[in-house]
Amino acid sequence: MGNDPKKTELAPGTLETLVLKAIERNAGPMRGYGIARYIKQISGDVRQVEEGSLYPAPQRLAIKGWVKAEW
Repeated sequence: MGNDPKKTELAPGTLETLVLKAIERNAGPMRGYGIARYIKQISGDVRQVEEGSLYPAPQRLAIKGWVKAEW
């Protein structure tokens, strides 16, 4: 039950760090799907981030001024 690595919680700040790393590696605009694919790829298909967790992360980073968002 609590041993599934795909279901474990991320440490605070980890998701934002992964999102920033994905944007940095892409060197250009990214959408949530591309960020999710990057996280899955670099984790060796071990880490999958739920959409409900992923999509607010770039918005939080934009509010902090760490990324620029376009709508």
